[in-house]
Amino acid sequence: MFNGKDIEAGFFIVTLLGSLIFAWPVIETYMPSIPGDKYTELFLLGPTHEAENYPNEIHAGEQYRLYLNVVNHRAALSYYKLQIKIRSIIEPPPNPIEGIESNLAAITELPIILSPEGKWEEAITLTFPEIRQVNDTILIPNANIGSNIFYLNKTLSGENETGIGLGLFFELWLLDEATSEFHFDNRFVELWLNVIPTK
Repeated sequence: MFNGKDIEAGFFIVTLLGSLIFAWPVIETYMPSIPGDKYTELFLLGPTHEAENYPNEIHAGEQYRLYLNVVNHRAALSYYKLQIKIRSIIEPPPNPIEGIESNLAAITELPIILSPEGKWEEAITLTFPEIRQVNDTILIPNANIGSNIFYLNKTLSGENETGIGLGLFFELWLLDEATSEFHFDNRFVELWLNVIPTK
């Protein structure tokens, strides 16, 4: 059997809970928001669609397949562009710690729109039809990405321990909606390849 104190306590609890439910929208407005990690994931998979078996050298006319992936963990609809670039060993890569993008021209760029937690994947097929060696430098006249031909006239010099190399890298840019301009999102992935000239 309930006594007066039990009924009074029950009434108090029901009143308190009811007040919290009705007041929650106002309380939530004034509660400090706890920011989560808001970032974009960028990664590259090899030809078997796994993080292995990446090519380590390129030969003229051979086709190479890679899988590019971007995942939006920014908790908002985000607009990106992914720039594809190549560099020699003497040309610096982007510096994500300092927020400095590469000053090299992009071969091409891919537009990407992702909802929160959305994932984008693209199979990239790359071919260098001709690779010429002249003395200590290598000239790459053009590159095929998919069915598109891009004129490069890229000269490579500066040997590493295994010969003349080429850095194929993918630089991620994010649209700043306040300024309507893209800026480097401090994300890039690079694959270093030894270049084998046409015999």
